[in-house]
Amino acid sequence: MNNITAARAIFQRGVWERPSHPRTVELWTSWALLEERCGDYQAAREYLRAALRAERFSVWARATWAAMEARLGDFAASRQLFEDALRIDPSNRGVWSAYESMERAARRPQAADQIATRALGSMSQAGALGTKVSLKGDGLPSGLEAAERAAAARLGNRKSLESTLLEQYGSTQT
Repeated sequence: MNNITAARAIFQRGVWERPSHPRTVELWTSWALLEERCGDYQAAREYLRAALRAERFSVWARATWAAMEARLGDFAASRQLFEDALRIDPSNRGVWSAYESMERAARRPQAADQIATRALGSMSQAGALGTKVSLKGDGLPSGLEAAERAAAARLGNRKSLESTLLEQYGSTQT
């Protein structure tokens, strides 16, 4: 049994044994990342849908799906997923940052600037309302940072979303 097969078996056992556990969304999302890495994009989307069935307000699952669609070149789907995530958590700086990076990688600097402006407004409003925004060093919320590290370790890829998008779609410098 190779590592991919073993990982799939672990994910499958986890989602079947504890379907109502709050962390099931993380299993589905991580499994989707594995399938994306293996090139099975339909399975990845199916597992992301399952993640959202497990936790319909999961910002992390939506942001992960948005990033995947951006990597696959479906920027319209990516934008919609980022917007959905931000409707749920408008103070999530990691989602704002990934959204802005996606637009820059897609060579849409004006759209990226508009997103940055919206993010600043959202952060200011969150601060005025006393909303706590928990950030780590690279601007990702602690949960997304941990998920990115775990996925990178599992999949052998330590690149950030931004560097992956820039590599795939080219430099944002004109």
